[in-house]
Amino acid sequence: METLRNISIIWATAHSALLNFLMVIPRTCRRTYIILTAVFAGLLVAVNSAAIFIFGPSAVANLSFFTASIPSFIYFFPVSKYRDGRLVFIFCAGDIFTLILLTLTGMAGAALGDNVWFLFFSRLILYPLAVALLTVLLRRFYLQIITEIKKNWGIIAAISVVFYIELELLLVVPTTITQRPEYYPAFFGFCAVVVLTCALFGCVIRDQLLINRFEQTEQLLSVQVRSFESTLQTLERGEKEMRIFRHDLRHYETSLREMLSGGDLEGAIKILGGMDEATQRLIPKRYCADHTVNAILLNYIARAEELGCRVTVKVDLADTLPVDTVELCIMLSNALENAVNACGRISDPKRRELRITCISRPELAIGIYNTYEGTVVIDESGLPVSRDDYHGYGTQSIRLFAQKYGAVLDFDADGTWFKVRAVFPPLPPDKNL
Repeated sequence: METLRNISIIWATAHSALLNFLMVIPRTCRRTYIILTAVFAGLLVAVNSAAIFIFGPSAVANLSFFTASIPSFIYFFPVSKYRDGRLVFIFCAGDIFTLILLTLTGMAGAALGDNVWFLFFSRLILYPLAVALLTVLLRRFYLQIITEIKKNWGIIAAISVVFYIELELLLVVPTTITQRPEYYPAFFGFCAVVVLTCALFGCVIRDQLLINRFEQTEQLLSVQVRSFESTLQTLERGEKEMRIFRHDLRHYETSLREMLSGGDLEGAIKILGGMDEATQRLIPKRYCADHTVNAILLNYIARAEELGCRVTVKVDLADTLPVDTVELCIMLSNALENAVNACGRISDPKRRELRITCISRPELAIGIYNTYEGTVVIDESGLPVSRDDYHGYGTQSIRLFAQKYGAVLDFDADGTWFKVRAVFPPLPPDKNL
């Protein structure tokens, strides 16, 4: 019977490692992370299994902090993308969950006369079910908050560490809690405090996410206003050029009439050539069929050329795209605004260059490349560290747009070129934006 008890404890330890595996965002590729975690989990289970069979489950339970918790943290620290309070929090939360479920099943088994069969089958069923429910219900929300919220994790981690230490002391000092039924009320009270604290954290973090979204929306509206203002300036320049052209047209007509009446055909041809050049300058370039996207491109290309940038444009967009056109325009405005501003800060005008690529075949792919001066730092979440709040919200907006449509987004800075690249999955056949 002791063998079944020991196997159930090993089963719980394995699911604790599994929960940490599911919640931690790795800094390596997924395949490498899976292989490394499988090797570590196998070693951890093997060592703890041997210790349980040699020294007994009670002795190992009293030392679980050193035989399971510390080794797990030492492993996940180097492989985790976030090596701060976020890792400490999820590590402590996973162990607290494992210990609470282990204790609850142990209490139930003790109440049934130390029924080992109940312990074995209850843990065999409950641990996979609980991990699956936590993954389905909380994993997406957790991954969202650790990506979008970067402050105050130290305080949250400290609270989780205090809870973890209190639970360890409550469960094993001076003996396991199943041998001290008088401490059951304290344990259930602790569980209630943990649940209420988690609920409070969830509400506060949810509200913070909403505040962040509102701030991003506000900044996004500012981006659109600035884009419309720039477009308005472009239209005003076009109108001014048209007035000048109409004024010059009378002189062209007078000169042409005089040339033709005097038989000077060569001079008349030169005048017609000048009129054609002036007319071509007034005709706006057409980069794509979509009027809104074309207006955005015209606006920022004109601003870049005014700064002396060499601009290369490759645009080939189909009539149907896998994204909303308005949202695509906002994304382009954000990326091009940052690119043009970065080019404008380069002291040597000869180094200013902007490359724009927007293609929709075989998949929608967007690339905005610009030269820059200085240092650009890419943070642990893959976003460039902003110089001010405006640029910070611009890149966050680009990321949210990419996440909404399941795109692969990449920011890169190599010392000369800053690159924004996004590749979107194709539009499903049954959907039409």
